[in-house]
Amino acid sequence: MSIERYADAVEKVIDDLRLHDPVLIGHSMGTQVVVEVAARRPDISDLVLISPVLDPASRSVPKAALRFLRSAVHEPPAVRWHAITAYALCGWHWFAQVLPKTIAYPIEDRVADVQAHTLVVRGEHDALVPRSWVRRLARALPYGVLREVVGGAHSVMHAQADAVAQLAVAHVDGRLPDRGVSSLQRVRDHSTATDLDRLGPTDRWLVVKSRFMELFGMAKGGRRAARGREVRPRRRDGGPRRHPGRPSRARRGRRGRRAGAWR
Repeated sequence: MSIERYADAVEKVIDDLRLHDPVLIGHSMGTQVVVEVAARRPDISDLVLISPVLDPASRSVPKAALRFLRSAVHEPPAVRWHAITAYALCGWHWFAQVLPKTIAYPIEDRVADVQAHTLVVRGEHDALVPRSWVRRLARALPYGVLREVVGGAHSVMHAQADAVAQLAVAHVDGRLPDRGVSSLQRVRDHSTATDLDRLGPTDRWLVVKSRFMELFGMAKGGRRAARGREVRPRRRDGGPRRHPGRPSRARRGRRGRRAGAWR
């Protein structure tokens, strides 16, 4: 599925729900989707891009994977676990079908068609989204505001949830008037916990349990799908095809009757 197809799905939701000028927020691959939607819809007023991908210098699977691992080192353990299991849920189909389209999508070209006021947020340690890359996006955007969250990495909206949320609200309220390449300012998250750390013991157990149930369901569904594909080949007339070296039941029966008569 291409980024354009994902954008089609988002536009359908907007139209079906009759949303008027919604605020579009995307993270990582999701930034490509919301950029595509905003480029098609000049009536969109506000856009938030969190860890936008992908820098042209890393548009290959090995380079992107290496940068992701470098960024993951700086994520809290709970966020790393969340990311790893999320990618596991995607399965090989996603890596084989969607990832190449994500790597190839020219987001730096599409942002030039975005008329919305756009906030770009990156984490300080996000190797996938270097400072030079967000500055390049700021040059291409008609209206771009840049912010960098101190201590953050690629999943900055999880590990520094309060800071990112406050930036998004301030952007939509018009309280971030600066713009352009020079607007890259560093902000700190003064909260003491990530969004996952705020959960109590019961809620944490439910989160872990539900994720393992999802993984088990995906594996079980994959086995069922594989068994469903194991169908017997059929003849052109619609009947089941027999083994090439084995006679049919009717022929075996005739042979048996003839053998009995000869005796």
